[in-house]
Amino acid sequence: MTATIQTFTVIRSAPEGFESKAPYCVAIVKEGEIFSTVVIDGAKDLADLRVGLAVEAIDGRYVVVPQGDRKN
Repeated sequence: MTATIQTFTVIRSAPEGFESKAPYCVAIVKEGEIFSTVVIDGAKDLADLRVGLAVEAIDGRYVVVPQGDRKN
């Protein structure tokens, strides 16, 4: 099922132990009636992320759904 980004932030200065992961995106997504806080993987450019963007859980990771592949 596809979820949508409700709000997000880009972490550029990561906490100790996560420095190698920065920058990365933490988002609140809505999937059906459920809200979850997730890390978004697979964005080609973090500047392209926006509220309302479709994401999908694949193998436990939330990734951006390409425009032509969206199920909603």
